Amino acid sequence: MVRRTDGKGFATLVLDRPPLNVLSTAMMWEIAREVERASADPSANAIQIRGEGRSFSAGVDMADHTPDKAGAMMDAFIAMLRAVDMADVPVVAAVHGHCLGGGLELAACCDLVYAAQGAKLGQPEVKVGVFPPAAVVAYPSRIGVRATAEIVLLGETFGAARGKEIGLVNDVFADADLFAKVDEVCVKFGELSRPVLALTKRALREAAPAVDPRALESLRRLYLGELMALEDASEGLRAFSERRRPVFKGQ
Repeated sequence: MVRRTDGKGFATLVLDRPPLNVLSTAMMWEIAREVERASADPSANAIQIRGEGRSFSAGVDMADHTPDKAGAMMDAFIAMLRAVDMADVPVVAAVHGHCLGGGLELAACCDLVYAAQGAKLGQPEVKVGVFPPAAVVAYPSRIGVRATAEIVLLGETFGAARGKEIGLVNDVFADADLFAKVDEVCVKFGELSRPVLALTKRALREAAPAVDPRALESLRRLYLGELMALEDASEGLRAFSERRRPVFKGQ
């Protein structure tokens, strides 16, 4: 579900679960492993993550949100984000098509995020009765509390230009140029000192971690222990799977 290519001083990890690269529990563990392997490769001064086909990723697989699977899903999700945050080299996201839910959280936890003009971003979890734990932890230090609240409380989809405006995206390129432009950025890392890059990333992580383990563990307990016990959460997830509007009862 993840393809790796190497060259020009960086590794490229391609999410390969068409058509929308929905993140299953198994796929998130695979992403974590591949990021760790690329981080340990002395020939790679950067890691690029991109999606195959029409989209970067439409989010975490709803099939893994059921009460009996949610704990394992959260473990894999946190491991994936921790691998990106703890990588010794810069991790760069190349976002096109839909980048939603857990897909956007994955991209946002990368060090740099570049998006195609036509990309659609969003954290729609609240509309299906849940919330995005990594966004709640990572976004405030990156885009501020107000912008975070707008994204996670309304659950609206927005464009790449809006993502750049609020600081979630570094730059926006024409759809046809995205991957070539991001390759150019990654090539620049190949010309730099790997140990210096590692120490610089460590300094950034200590100043503003994308993934605070203590905060994520607290939110994990809230998500699994309280949120998933709500009838509204079950209704929202069920309605999404059944392709209908949820009927929330406030319970």
